Amino acid sequence: MERTLTKKGQATRQRIIEGAAHQIRLSGAEFTLDDVCAATHTSKSQLFHYFPEGRKQLLLEVVRYETDQELAAHVPYLTNLSTWPGWPAWRDALVERYQNHLHNDPMCAAIAALPGDGLAVQAILHGASGQLHQLITAAIEGTQSTGDIGPQINPAHAATALITAIQGGAAEMMCTDSTDHLATTIDFILDALRLSGTIGAPAATRQKSARSTV
Repeated sequence: MERTLTKKGQATRQRIIEGAAHQIRLSGAEFTLDDVCAATHTSKSQLFHYFPEGRKQLLLEVVRYETDQELAAHVPYLTNLSTWPGWPAWRDALVERYQNHLHNDPMCAAIAALPGDGLAVQAILHGASGQLHQLITAAIEGTQSTGDIGPQINPAHAATALITAIQGGAAEMMCTDSTDHLATTIDFILDALRLSGTIGAPAATRQKSARSTV
């Protein structure tokens, strides 16, 4: 049964998770629980109080924390998105975030330290991917409402394409030490979305669309 924590207990537990995430950024998966205790000013007994399974449980929570952070980074750009300029802004912020983690991706390091826990990690990543899919789908629908993305675009399918581009680009980034594949693939999809709407249509098409809304 899951333990109910006080506010102070929740804060301490969260501090340990964030401390472990920070240690992973510093030294990768080679960090020790002693490192986490020292960084968060907690004792070993406190750590095991909140994470009875020790390192394994803590690493899973770090993966959950990092996926939450990743999802939160999309929210300001995708929430209530309804006009085209918001999409390049989202794209630029996304590529910059991956560029900053080019040589030190804390989520990948945490996952790499969890051999044999693929199903647990998969469940966390699947949940985060589903939430991101909902955000992108809603953003495409919002931009369709203003005509900047055409009605012929299936929002859910386009969201799937963009998430695949992000995940594939991240994988290529690890192989090539560059965000070029990530940026190029996202740009290709965004160009298709832009051209589907009145903002990317020929002048005659835009004028016809404008007359039809009067």
